[in-house]
Amino acid sequence: MTAYLIKSILCLLVLWGFYKVALEQTAAHQFKRFYLLGSLAIALALPLITFFYTVEVEPQPVNTENFLAPTEFNDAPVVKPIAESTNWLLISLGIIYGSGVLLFGFRFLRNLLHLREKVRHNEHVKAPSHINVLLVEHVIPHSFLKYIFLPKTDFKNNVLPAEVLQHEHAHVIQKHSWDILFIEFLQVVFWFNPLLILLKKSVALNHEFLADQAALQQENNITNYTNLLFNYSGGAHHTALSSPINYSLTKKRILMLSKTRSVKKLATRIALFVPVLALCIYFFNQEIVAKPVILEKGKSPITLTDHPTNIDEQNREEQKKKYKTEINSGGSVSKDNITAWIEQDYEIGVDAKDVSSLELKQLDPKSFILYQEVTTTDSISGDFVYGRVSLITKDYSNFLSTDRKELMENYRKRNNVKASERISSDELYSNML
Repeated sequence: MTAYLIKSILCLLVLWGFYKVALEQTAAHQFKRFYLLGSLAIALALPLITFFYTVEVEPQPVNTENFLAPTEFNDAPVVKPIAESTNWLLISLGIIYGSGVLLFGFRFLRNLLHLREKVRHNEHVKAPSHINVLLVEHVIPHSFLKYIFLPKTDFKNNVLPAEVLQHEHAHVIQKHSWDILFIEFLQVVFWFNPLLILLKKSVALNHEFLADQAALQQENNITNYTNLLFNYSGGAHHTALSSPINYSLTKKRILMLSKTRSVKKLATRIALFVPVLALCIYFFNQEIVAKPVILEKGKSPITLTDHPTNIDEQNREEQKKKYKTEINSGGSVSKDNITAWIEQDYEIGVDAKDVSSLELKQLDPKSFILYQEVTTTDSISGDFVYGRVSLITKDYSNFLSTDRKELMENYRKRNNVKASERISSDELYSNML
């Protein structure tokens, strides 16, 4: 979780920093709205994504001779569980985080309830696209969702400038309140992230640019509109969730009024953004994992999805963290055990020889007296990755405990084998049967 939070905050810092340097002063306000919300989504999602790439490796032979003798099953040490001490630091951090969530959650709900009360206890005037809420006190016009809050006296006397009404109407039509609500909700969960405050200010300022642009489309008189901004620059009486005509950044808004959108400049900045995004993907993803493929002569590469020990030494330590291996051993074997091993595609060895699923089905489960099961799973998802089970029959167990020298002498006599000729374990075992 700590790694996720650090990567998410740093990613958001890089993307927001690029916005402040390269995009904020451009007139592409719709694109900037998409960029700011997209940056937030990328910063939240990217640290959860794992990327894979393939690496070609040579096939490695499986050594079937290193099979554990029957006596080794009983020699495994018994690990006694150790009682863990209470992690007071983790508990303290949990209490601090929970307190922050409660505090910011209370603030968020209080603002919502305050707006609800204003709507319920004041006069409404419905319009086709919104609802005007007429307030008794003298306030700066502001909006929230489909509601526009206006001073009742000015509205009744029809003295509110048309540009002001059009400005707030643009906030409602373009649904700016939902952007703010989304960020406010994230502030409740990630209240310790100061970048969300800065991002919300950038989003709210861009909302004002969009609303100014919409208001000027009705009456293209920048001078009159600039004077209106100065006239409404000293008001308050609105909540953090609403969109007032003034956002205490009148100077920036006035400077933006004279700018025109340049497709060429925007394309240049998007081109500069591509390497920034690539660096974010490279540094702030959850993990980049090598997925080996075995090269076989005359065949296409086969992707390794089975055993992590086939990974080359360079990636072995990384793979150990990704995979979890459990070893279980026991005596009797049931039909259910055999069915489970076959269905999960375990590799199967009987008496130090690899056998197929069909060959295993033909054997009597009662003939086995020992087994060792190795299961590898993904340590994150818990998904099955690889499995191998090694089985020992009673005859093979007797063979392992028999004096090899005596068996070899008897075999040479029976089959007229010279002393210089090598005899394999399989030949001895077959002769004994």
